[in-house]
Amino acid sequence: MTLSVLAVMPTQGWCDVGNPKAKPGPAPTAEYKDYVTELNVPVKMRDGTIIMADIYRPKADGKFPVILDGTPYGKTNAMMLAAGTFVPYATSRGYALVVYDVRGQNSSGGEIDLHVNLKNDGYDVVEWVAQQPWSNGRVGVDGGSYDGQVGLNTILAHPPHLQTGIVTVTASDLYRQWYYRQGAFEFGFLSGWTGLNFSRRLAPRLIQDDKARQEYLDNLTLYPADMAAYVNALPLVDFEPAKMGDKGQFNYLKEWIEHNTDSEYWWKRNPKSYYHEVTIPVMHLGGWYDIFSAGTIEAWTMLQREAATPLARDNQTLFLGPWDHAEMP
Repeated sequence: MTLSVLAVMPTQGWCDVGNPKAKPGPAPTAEYKDYVTELNVPVKMRDGTIIMADIYRPKADGKFPVILDGTPYGKTNAMMLAAGTFVPYATSRGYALVVYDVRGQNSSGGEIDLHVNLKNDGYDVVEWVAQQPWSNGRVGVDGGSYDGQVGLNTILAHPPHLQTGIVTVTASDLYRQWYYRQGAFEFGFLSGWTGLNFSRRLAPRLIQDDKARQEYLDNLTLYPADMAAYVNALPLVDFEPAKMGDKGQFNYLKEWIEHNTDSEYWWKRNPKSYYHEVTIPVMHLGGWYDIFSAGTIEAWTMLQREAATPLARDNQTLFLGPWDHAEMP
């Protein structure tokens, strides 16, 4: 199906585009009544950094396929949102779930670099999961938004035991779809995203000086309280949190503002730069009104063309629905 056909689909709301040659397998049925929860399980990365993971698996003997999600937003929060539905649904059907805090966030060690360590860490977690006594060695990644970046980069790392991935509402081209649109810096989105989601969690760990730490936290509090004063700051490098970036691991805004052209800085971080290496099937989930809808469609189209194997090229599936980023089920 071509994009010209897809273009008429929003009026109907749903779009499900798969491989017409593929034959769907039977839907799994509920076989397991209860599940085991293991919290804060340490996973050692190749450089010695400890990543913390939570595990949910059927309460039964045997080995199970694994669904893996890496998140910067808190592994406990991620699974609390799903605990009422997805955890019991998946475990009852014979899947183990593993969700981990990415490097430098929440319970995991190390320092976060938003688009740099994802491949190596994703590879290491997949291979660790595959060796666990409750795992059958078949792992699939799942995640949306930034978790989708974690999933894409894990796919691009080619861990031997990774079989497939579900990538939801995320970007394919970071410069054009996440950080700059039509050449304009996504200031409103990025200032809130980095400040409220990352900086506040990292400040107590990375700014040792009490006065400097409090000054930074005060700026984060002021941002939503007096947003007009902040967003009208020109030039952008005068944005207070950006100017304070060197006081800790908070130089994201400053760094992104300085790299304001589509350059090698972004190319080496873009998932799309490596689609020609992908060897496994991927399902792409998105929304017609999602901020990353272009990325979802681009990943699906490019991987059909450029993936490294017939298995990957012939098994890219796209599913779009009538929701925005926050409404994605």
